[in-house]
Amino acid sequence: RYVKSTKVLGVIIDENLNFKQHAEQKLKECNRKWGLLTRTTNRNHGLNVRSLYLLVKTVILTKLHYASPLWLEKNIDTFKNLWNKIIMKISGATLNPNRELVELAVQLPPLQIQLEVLTVKFFCKALSDKDFVTSTLMQVDGSLYKEFF
Repeated sequence: RYVKSTKVLGVIIDENLNFKQHAEQKLKECNRKWGLLTRTTNRNHGLNVRSLYLLVKTVILTKLHYASPLWLEKNIDTFKNLWNKIIMKISGATLNPNRELVELAVQLPPLQIQLEVLTVKFFCKALSDKDFVTSTLMQVDGSLYKEFF
């Protein structure tokens, strides 16, 4: 039976392999979790900056990082508004400062940099794996491998 999308190991794979449906689901989940985290937090009361930072890393970034070398690059713009809200809230900024400087100050690199780091780690792990079959397949089908090395 033909289906337009299916879920494999938590990742929704659609017929065009653009993972748009998966990205939209992750955005919805992250927005909901971000809303729960910040519902009672403002500059004067609620979670302090350090607590909010740690919660973002454990609750939201883990959602975004799971299998991200597969799906995040094509859909990174989907998360632009959410990422801006997160960075501004953690920094406590009231105006619109330069986002890159704020990311540097709060020690959260841009999503694109995080994706590149995760992708390199994934390929290094896959290529150095003692599992001969996985390592051989990665070396034979080097289409993604050539993009990064």
